[in-house]
Amino acid sequence: VEQSLAMCREYALSRNAKRQLIRIGALQALLHEARGDRQPALAELRESVLLGEAGGALRYFVDEGPGLLPLLCELHGQGVAPSYISRILAAYARDAAADRAAASDRRQEQSTLSATAVALLSDLTNREMEVLLLLAKRLTNKEIAVELHISPRTVKKHTINLYQKLDVENRRQAVARAREVGIL
Repeated sequence: VEQSLAMCREYALSRNAKRQLIRIGALQALLHEARGDRQPALAELRESVLLGEAGGALRYFVDEGPGLLPLLCELHGQGVAPSYISRILAAYARDAAADRAAASDRRQEQSTLSATAVALLSDLTNREMEVLLLLAKRLTNKEIAVELHISPRTVKKHTINLYQKLDVENRRQAVARAREVGIL
């Protein structure tokens, strides 16, 4: 990995590709930190921070993950580009807050879907559930009737009841709604 990063760094230097140099420096800092080489990690990150400060690049550091946080905090404490590092740290905080909000939204959505699924399942009869499962297999009313040993007219009545309970208008919507709430 170290050799690959060194080769990438040489190539980026030859092209004067500052964005790549910033990202490579951050990665090299993480590599040194993982090996327990704190001073080389700080030196690599310091160089990247000073290079990034000119363009105000924040995402290059934040996107590398929270592993850079202790190093950034230490550089900040040493007085290296304090206002710029403060902006990077604020971007980390915004990302963390957004991640927490998204996780909360997902939990809320799953809870709501689970409650909806339970409510729908309690409304559906066993026979309606069997019909729904066969609708998901894209069987016709006649095929469902043969499978369940009932008349096609009875199948039609069950599908009408399903549509009402699932608040849909046709068999495709019924299957989609059942999948959406997690009962299929």
